[in-house]
Amino acid sequence: MVDTFRPGGPPPRLGAVRVLPADDGVRVAVDLDRPAEAGQTFAVQISEDGGGTWQTVGVSLDRPPFHLPQPGPAARGELLVKVIATNGVSTSEAVSAPTRLR
Repeated sequence: MVDTFRPGGPPPRLGAVRVLPADDGVRVAVDLDRPAEAGQTFAVQISEDGGGTWQTVGVSLDRPPFHLPQPGPAARGELLVKVIATNGVSTSEAVSAPTRLR
């Protein structure tokens, strides 16, 4: 045997995603139905076109809330933010309401 993979338990179900401006970026909070466990990680994506396309801005994140750098000038319109929880096999995801950054 060269390697093994043991996934964590099922990822938590995600609830409301909130996007809050921060001094040096953006803070993304998400409600979880239970605390995240070892072996579970999160990814964050943003969409500037109403969910038509998504850009990944954070991967292998530990636990919310997440701090992300301020998006560039092109992202000053309305954004959707998607949070994805995974155990390496299955996923759970939630999308924010449209958010306008400063």
